[in-house]
Amino acid sequence: MASDCVPPDKGMARSTLDSMPNLMPAMPVIQAPLQSEPLDSSTFEEAAVKAQPPVSVSQFAQVAFSARRFQKPMETEEQQLHLLAVRFEVLLGHAYECSSLGRVIKGRPEAERVSLVSEALGGKSVSTLKKRLSSLTKLVGWCSGQGMSAFPLDSQVLIEYTGHLISTGARHSAFGSCLESCNFARHILGLDVVGEPLKHPLIQGRVRNVRFHRPPRKQARPFQVREVAFLEAFIQVRRRQGC
Repeated sequence: MASDCVPPDKGMARSTLDSMPNLMPAMPVIQAPLQSEPLDSSTFEEAAVKAQPPVSVSQFAQVAFSARRFQKPMETEEQQLHLLAVRFEVLLGHAYECSSLGRVIKGRPEAERVSLVSEALGGKSVSTLKKRLSSLTKLVGWCSGQGMSAFPLDSQVLIEYTGHLISTGARHSAFGSCLESCNFARHILGLDVVGEPLKHPLIQGRVRNVRFHRPPRKQARPFQVREVAFLEAFIQVRRRQGC
């Protein structure tokens, strides 16, 4: 049975549609995406080289080193050592009279105090000094918050501080770092110590318990030759399978 409706693209219906261009809603125009500027090859020189690796480079090596970058330190090693000397001088200022180095620098101009502290820290690496400063700063800060002095170092200070570390769920490394930093302060900064606080049975027992229950160590290591060969073979098989 034929329909009485006139097709919209023929006869009178076509002329009606042509005379009413606004009958159909206008579709929004989507602009083409902007083309980003290419990266400066001088900024990511190695990344640019890895973007087009030679044929001889294995696929595994391309993936492993494609995003490798190098960053320059903000300060030179000499500048970092100077800043660390300044901060250790402030740390000794917690109680100048409680360390042999503090008693020497007390009352001197700031520049001279920092210079003498820098001499006392001579031969120590930047990374070691940062670790020791961080741990000692936490100890002194906690003691100040409790209304007590961290210097001179005695067993009661360490008993209360290690108890604080346990109650706050500190990582196992915090306990070892605390003891190492106390030894550092004693032998490098000349911190006065009452007795042998690090050998107190309660402190030694807490440290042993934390070390015994520490999680398994996860340490990165270089790939072995057979591991690299296995990964290359695995990638080739997956490529042949079209995955």
